[in-house]
Amino acid sequence: MNLREDLLAHERAASAVYEQEKGIKPANNRFGYYTYLRTAADLADYVSKAFTTKNSKEREAFYISKGFRSYDAILNEHREEISHSKKTSIRDIKPGDRVTAYDICVISNTYDLMHGMTVNKEDPIHPFVCLRSEIGGVYSDNITEDDRFYNYSLEKETQANFESASFSKPVNRLLYDDFLRQDILSQAMQIPAHLFVRYSNRSDYVYRGVYFVNSLIDGNKMFELIRESFVINPLGVMSGDKQMLEEFKKDRRAFFQKLYSKSADAFAHDHRLREVRDLPPEFFDVLPDGFHPISGDNLEQVLRDYLEEAAIRQQIGSLGEELVREYEEDRVKLFAPQQVRNIRKAADSEGFDFESFESRGRIIRKVQIEVKTTSDRNPLRRFFMSSNEVKIMNENPESYWLYRVFDINAEDPQFFALRENVKGRINMQPADFACQILG
Repeated sequence: MNLREDLLAHERAASAVYEQEKGIKPANNRFGYYTYLRTAADLADYVSKAFTTKNSKEREAFYISKGFRSYDAILNEHREEISHSKKTSIRDIKPGDRVTAYDICVISNTYDLMHGMTVNKEDPIHPFVCLRSEIGGVYSDNITEDDRFYNYSLEKETQANFESASFSKPVNRLLYDDFLRQDILSQAMQIPAHLFVRYSNRSDYVYRGVYFVNSLIDGNKMFELIRESFVINPLGVMSGDKQMLEEFKKDRRAFFQKLYSKSADAFAHDHRLREVRDLPPEFFDVLPDGFHPISGDNLEQVLRDYLEEAAIRQQIGSLGEELVREYEEDRVKLFAPQQVRNIRKAADSEGFDFESFESRGRIIRKVQIEVKTTSDRNPLRRFFMSSNEVKIMNENPESYWLYRVFDINAEDPQFFALRENVKGRINMQPADFACQILG
């Protein structure tokens, strides 16, 4: 008998005796936790932390008086099973995954099934918020017409709470502080809000991913949240620009929509790209994330997500290429100034981004440079290569270079270069296949 089966059998037998003598029905939430928690470590965490109320202690004392084991004794009997298990964390959940309310309780480290917000208590230095919301429920939470934004009701907070900075829920205080600091552009300062949404009280929650507080609306009765994939830390763009900062403070939504419009002019700045020769060890301590699946409950929403994120990626890529061109012009000028005018942007069909030059003693030869740009601060995050890019890389092993531009929106954007044996220094995994029906 494993821990789950033992706890269920124990609770059924003991609560039946308790009901017979006390006239009080079983604690149904306990059966829910015993049934739906994912791992033995989750169950052990629940048992050790949740039964701390006066009523729970009195119930356990009654059980023991009737010859049943204590919860500590049950956990001790399954200590080996528990030691080989691990507690579910937010890192185990990906956008689009379906989870139960019980899962969310474990992730946020609080065993309260009520609707609302909870702060993860396991990481006081870098806490995160779990938002549990129901579309069409008693509160006015909703996905807006622009689904980058989500409105989250502060149902227990009044105008007086905001004026006095005295909040019913401590988590509201934390999120409100983030809003006041105007730090949404610097995600390092933000408390990530992990949003779980369901469409009825009988359905599982769907994990929608990370959001940040964008503004207060509806008379300060609601947080407007903005999706993480839309906030790409354009702090470097705003640095020193008082007009842009005022525009941001006045209307954040309009600012973001302007910043990520189809025009790349909003990205213009005079930053210079800096090459990093050696990557810091901490980059290798964090496993690179894969690409999150596009979430959505209907085709129209999936399409909007895809088009929006593709447009942003395209703009980021264009900015990276612009900075690389400037870097290459400065680099080539040092050894072959006559060739600077011959640095060219390649056509899409050529399988690389720039044709540039390198010096091998007295020999000046052409090189093909592929630019892969990310707003992430870690260049080890995964990126895509097309089949044509891979083909050109394989055909030109000695002259094909790869520039991984990262932290693109920072004041000091950087890149890490692979200038030899590119194929041997990257881990390639097939992402998709082009198919055609043969007949």
